[in-house]
Amino acid sequence: MTIRVRPVVITALLALGACSSEPAPVDPAVQAERADPKGNPLAGTALDAQGEALKKARGVEDTLNAAAQRKMDEADAASQ
Repeated sequence: MTIRVRPVVITALLALGACSSEPAPVDPAVQAERADPKGNPLAGTALDAQGEALKKARGVEDTLNAAAQRKMDEADAASQ
């Protein structure tokens, strides 16, 4: 039984040793998106057009979410 435990313990120790206390570097596009979620995180790059499409998709998602919320509110009001 100790033969099977050793590989598990060694694997766990190696996994813990691989952890770093320093945060992983953040991609500049991700930082830009966090700073302005409605903006184009890919502006100024070769993927600018995809960033614009992403921005448009976020707008559509917001519209659909607002409509769904209105319908849920109306259903709640009707059931009370």
